[in-house]
Amino acid sequence: PPVMTTATSTSPPGSAVEQGSWRASVWRGVVMTMPTVGVVGLLVALAAHRYLPLANADAMLPALISTQHLTLFYWGQDRLASVVPAMAWPVRDPIWNFRVQTVIAGFAFFGLLAMFAWFHLHATGRRVTASFLAITTLVTGILVMMPMRAATGNVFIFEQGYAFSLALFLSGGRWVMRPYSPQALTFYVAGAAAIVASLLVNPSLALLAPMLWILDDTREGRMRRSAAGIGVVIVGFALGAVAARLFYDGPSQQSMYNDFSLARARHGLGAVVSGLLGSLDLSVATVLGVGCITVLALRWQSLPWRLKVVYVVAPVIGFTWILAFSANRWVEFNLFGFRYFYTVYAAGMLWLAGAVAEAGALARNRLPAHSSGMGAKRSIGVVLGVVLAGVGVAAPLYATAHTDIPTLEATDQHVAAARRFKARLVVGDYWSTWPIVVAGRGDGLDLLGVTFRSVAIEHQIRDSVDDSLARTGHVRLLCPSAE
Repeated sequence: PPVMTTATSTSPPGSAVEQGSWRASVWRGVVMTMPTVGVVGLLVALAAHRYLPLANADAMLPALISTQHLTLFYWGQDRLASVVPAMAWPVRDPIWNFRVQTVIAGFAFFGLLAMFAWFHLHATGRRVTASFLAITTLVTGILVMMPMRAATGNVFIFEQGYAFSLALFLSGGRWVMRPYSPQALTFYVAGAAAIVASLLVNPSLALLAPMLWILDDTREGRMRRSAAGIGVVIVGFALGAVAARLFYDGPSQQSMYNDFSLARARHGLGAVVSGLLGSLDLSVATVLGVGCITVLALRWQSLPWRLKVVYVVAPVIGFTWILAFSANRWVEFNLFGFRYFYTVYAAGMLWLAGAVAEAGALARNRLPAHSSGMGAKRSIGVVLGVVLAGVGVAAPLYATAHTDIPTLEATDQHVAAARRFKARLVVGDYWSTWPIVVAGRGDGLDLLGVTFRSVAIEHQIRDSVDDSLARTGHVRLLCPSAE
């Protein structure tokens, strides 16, 4: 069929026409996403109110990584790069740093839902408007939280970096798979950096490299761009392995990460399935699952081939992940927790976002079109988008600041004791020590935790002990676990 030419396609690379078109495209993208940013922020605020009270030491330790001693990887591990702690580094107060990192993680989770919905609409050739994408994201976000137990929501929305790393990987893949243009060089570089960063956080994303071609809209040159994208993934994966050897000298868990056993899988598969089922309200999850399958099945013939591939492959990957990692020694060491099987939940989120987007698009087609006053409406929409985006940034910060977190509130007496007795070292179990240190440092005390994962600040602990012995001849310890 004939192809409509545009000023971009007929103008020489680097011309003023092409540069203007590129800037206009970027501006349209920014304007279109502002209402969605606002909606995502409101969803994060709602999730914070529901799930953040369950925050524990696992969620608070990154605040110390960011404000006390920023390392390439999570303290005590040679993986899980500290990308989010680095992003929050300018916020030096540990409590507010924790809140900012919480908001970043929440934006990544619900932003991923927006990406899923946008991809479905884009791949089916539907018109993607700012208001429709925002409404679709809002509905999908509310629905995805409905079957979640409180612990499940806290782990996947705020505590773990799976959604953040997947959003980085897909965004980077989309930018890398753009047809080449000198004006898009910034996107290529940013895309490659995003892919590398995502692999430093979660190396298992390298398994998705063969699927990068699905993100490409243009057939011409697709294989070449796919090969380049896979090359970036290989470089990122190798960089993570090299960085672990160069920048980490603590105890390594690589032997446990790489230990897979068929006998362990036979024992662990039941525990994994039981944990997955227990993490959700099955009645609500069943209703949503049946609804998604019904909508997508009824519209299956009209879906483009790459969406069909995505919707078939995603649950296959999730099921394969269950089989593979139920045989993993590290997962067994952590009691086959549901947190290690995010791919299963991500597949469900993908189906849910696609079904909501498809149903919403069908409903929108039945509404009468209004074309009068489009210029005025567009200007009003931009203003409302800016306001909504501002609210979306402020709302989750307000929600996190005004949500009671029992783990932090329980530290008041310990912080007061540390101040009264001038104790700097907090010695105890992992779950009680780090919240006390976060609360104490947020209250102006230079506390150091001596517990699991303290290896990253071992030099600070030794210096503190030596200094105290030299000045006073003794060392004062706060031992909360001894009570």
